[in-house]
Amino acid sequence: MDFDRIYNNGKSLIICKTDKQMSIAYVELTPAPDGDFYDVKTATPIRSDFFKNKTPLWTNQNGD
Repeated sequence: MDFDRIYNNGKSLIICKTDKQMSIAYVELTPAPDGDFYDVKTATPIRSDFFKNKTPLWTNQNGD
């Protein structure tokens, strides 16, 4: 799955994928204790307006 946006949520990152029906997958990543990797803390579908007032750290400009 290619994600199209990344948000900073304080101590974690949230990566998102929007599909053609405007459904969004929300995956929260937190740094692993050793600092080399991220652990997946949650993955769930969310409302389309969840990030309405938030600015992404990164967006996929290719539209892939």
